[in-house]
Amino acid sequence: MIFMLRAGFWIAVVAAFVPAGFSAPENGAFAREAHAILSAPAREAAMAAADTGGAVEAGFCADHGHVCAVGRSLADYASLVTEAAAARARDTVEDRSQVRRTEEVFARAAGEPQG
Repeated sequence: MIFMLRAGFWIAVVAAFVPAGFSAPENGAFAREAHAILSAPAREAAMAAADTGGAVEAGFCADHGHVCAVGRSLADYASLVTEAAAARARDTVEDRSQVRRTEEVFARAAGEPQG
């Protein structure tokens, strides 16, 4: 949290000293780089590089099987904890809605206006 406050402070300081109307030209170096990065060949090359990640992982797991086993165990544990938290949240919401319905029934029975 402190990091976010510090980052926000320094961004505000830098923004305070940027001259009014400061912007990059449409045909400047930044725009050319952005178009090159977003072009189809560059995007396809990035996707191809990402597809080789499975082969790298298989090679790593072959060399360091114990590390991959621990990683899988941690992933399973995280999944279990997430499911338990979701179930508890779901139960809490259902319990609260049940309490609200019960209060409405008692209010109607007592003749109190609903609010």
